Amino acid sequence: MTDKVANAKIQQHFKEVFTMAKKSKGFSELLKQEQREKMQRQAMQEMEDDIRQGPLKEEFVDILQEPKGHARMSDVLSAFVGPYEDKEEEMSLNQRQSLLGIAVIAWNLALLPKDQRKAALKEIIRELLKGEDPLFQREMREIINEMVARKDQFFADNQRYIVNYQLRDLGTEFHLTVASTVPGEPVEE
Repeated sequence: MTDKVANAKIQQHFKEVFTMAKKSKGFSELLKQEQREKMQRQAMQEMEDDIRQGPLKEEFVDILQEPKGHARMSDVLSAFVGPYEDKEEEMSLNQRQSLLGIAVIAWNLALLPKDQRKAALKEIIRELLKGEDPLFQREMREIINEMVARKDQFFADNQRYIVNYQLRDLGTEFHLTVASTVPGEPVEE
């Protein structure tokens, strides 16, 4: 076998190996995507079960996971809290859950008529922060009011109530799943 033929075979072999490696990487990404989607379905099923067994069970006849023509609420909520995430250092799961909890309160509060918000926030602060330092309560009220203003300014068209959320630590990233009301159908009082 001549050197040219041997080199051509080696080059062909490397091309095949490289092509297989690229396909393998694509396959790996496909597997990761399928795993994320499976986890998303499991998380949504768990939240749906929680909702159906909770105090709002009578309010929800059908739970849609992704209403057509509307942004995923997990994406919306992530964008909503974006400015409040600490960009300097990595936030822990507990820190992210706390931030999301505050954001959900603010989001849903912003959906109330403006004349009802102050009283509702006062009740929320009283219930959730009972026994906490008054300064901390005031700071929390300010943060929630700031988030309500952000919701009004940047997300005014989105009138979906957030009824539950779940944040999971996947090791290399966090995965957020959100259950919300169907667009255009407010929660009955």
